[in-house]
Amino acid sequence: MNLIWICSDTFRNDHLGCMNRREIRTPRLDSLASEGVLFEEAYAEGLPTGPERLVHMTGKFTLPFRGWSPLTDDDITLAEHLQGQGFRTALMSDLYHMFKPNYNFHRGFDEWRWIRGQETDCYVSANKGGDPWTYLPERSAEVPVKRKHGSNWLERIGRYLANVADREDEADYFPAQTIGESTRWLEENQDADRFLLWIELFDPHEPWDPPRSYYDMYRDPDYAGPNIIFPWFHSTLAEDYTDAELDDLKALYAGEVSLVDHWVGVLLDKVSELGLDEETVILFTSDHGTMLGERGCVTKDPHLRNTLSQYIANVPLVIRHPDGPKGTRVKDCVWSPDFMPTCCDLLGVDPPETVHGRSFWKVTDGDQSAAREYVISGWGKRYQYVVDDRWRYVANNKAGPAELYDKESDPDEVDDVAGENPDVCECMERRLLGFWEDAKKLNP
Repeated sequence: MNLIWICSDTFRNDHLGCMNRREIRTPRLDSLASEGVLFEEAYAEGLPTGPERLVHMTGKFTLPFRGWSPLTDDDITLAEHLQGQGFRTALMSDLYHMFKPNYNFHRGFDEWRWIRGQETDCYVSANKGGDPWTYLPERSAEVPVKRKHGSNWLERIGRYLANVADREDEADYFPAQTIGESTRWLEENQDADRFLLWIELFDPHEPWDPPRSYYDMYRDPDYAGPNIIFPWFHSTLAEDYTDAELDDLKALYAGEVSLVDHWVGVLLDKVSELGLDEETVILFTSDHGTMLGERGCVTKDPHLRNTLSQYIANVPLVIRHPDGPKGTRVKDCVWSPDFMPTCCDLLGVDPPETVHGRSFWKVTDGDQSAAREYVISGWGKRYQYVVDDRWRYVANNKAGPAELYDKESDPDEVDDVAGENPDVCECMERRLLGFWEDAKKLNP
């Protein structure tokens, strides 16, 4: 059995059409879910991009131990582990964080390709690409720097514009390039007995600048303001946007989601064309979501305000196994440290001894003991989010009072009922403290 792992950065779970958001067009991912298992309550552990990649690759907790950091000598990645089992391994990525100096996220891959130019990657030095102010309201200069994601925001927008200045059509966009390299690899490696193809798509992470045809699916034709493709360089607070600007942000983001969906579909078509459907597990997920005005926030920067919520922590997870269930929806909680050992289970390979997670695949047969009673997501020790089958608990750690939301009666998390349920809050806090204590017994 082979494995294709696809991680699409900053993809909100509620933007899958099959998650009852029919206005969001994700037909290929919806189809993948209908052919496999949709895990409705899958949660990230250590946020954001860097820590969660460590979780994905190693099956280890990062929240109690480390934030943005490289692989250590004690880490065993899925690629290394499967490589040792005779799998041919490849990494195709436009996520430049994977290639930061000495991070070694390419470790264990027989072949790896880095598609350059995303976000503020130092790729093109020429002064081209247009005026960054085209993508900002004039009043951006008046927004306090503490509300932005960094101080050199004009320079960073300019760098990205230079990176994509020569883009001519959709084939030049990053998902198309990354999937193009992935399909090439599949064609050239059909002789592999077993393989792992790991695909990292930075979209729909900012900048939100999908091809016009995808933006047109969702935009207001009467909107005359700027497309704020880097919202966190304008402000991370919703109050600094007009209603029309927020609506346009949502349209840009939805366009990015549909762009990713299309190119995942191109990959799926290639898998079918090559006759690999019956011998390949396909996993689609993300590292976290983003805020589009919820909690008064835009994007995910926790330095100014706690953005932890279902919109950040609840990630999409779809797994299609050739011999597995079809069209199954799992409502039990599953957790990202368990993704890697679950894949080992599906491939018939024991996970490395270093993993902290465990396989949850038996939950697809109704074995609820394979699920997690509760899960924890967090920005390190700053803020945490504890979720079980009924409650969502937000630990603000003295930056503000703790919050509690009822999943059943308040799915949008607008009615904080912590004051009315002190016993539930105490239970969630015990779980959180127990997690920190239990982590002391583990090898980071």
